[in-house]
Amino acid sequence: CDAIKEGTSRIISKIAHKYGAWKTIKPATELSAGQQLHKCSVCGKTETKVIAQLKPSLPAVKIKKAKSAKKSAIVKWKKVSKKNLKKIKKIQIQYSMDKNFKSKVKTTNASAKKTSKKIMLPKGKRYFVRIRALTGNHVSKWSAVKTVRAK
Repeated sequence: CDAIKEGTSRIISKIAHKYGAWKTIKPATELSAGQQLHKCSVCGKTETKVIAQLKPSLPAVKIKKAKSAKKSAIVKWKKVSKKNLKKIKKIQIQYSMDKNFKSKVKTTNASAKKTSKKIMLPKGKRYFVRIRALTGNHVSKWSAVKTVRAK
C-alpha cells in the first residue's frame, strides 16, 4: 500500500491493504441507493461501494369490476386501507385495445382515496384495463386484466 512511515520519508514496502469492516454511511431505502465505506488501517486509504436501492413494498391494488357505461367505462377497485394510504399516493389506470398493452396504451391516474374512475371510450370497442399503486417513482405490480366494452 506504499505507506510512508511517520517521522521519515522512507516508504514501507508494498503490502496488501488491510481494510476494516464495511461501515454503512447512508442506508439504502425504497427511494434511493445507500453507500458503504471501509478504510485501510496501514495507509488510511478509503473505498466506497453503493448499496442497491430497496425494492418497493407497495401493496397490490385489484380491480373489483370494470363496468360498461354510455361511451365510457367505470373501473372500480377495493378501498385502500388507512395504513396503506400512507404508502400509496395515487392509483394508475391503464387501458388499451391490445390485451398485451404493447400499442395504443392510454394511462390515467386517480386518487388513492377513491374507489372508482370513469374513463371515456369509443362506443362498441373492446378495451383491456389494469391498475396499480404509485408512490413517487415506485409502483406496485399490475393487477389482473379485465375486459370492458363501452355502450
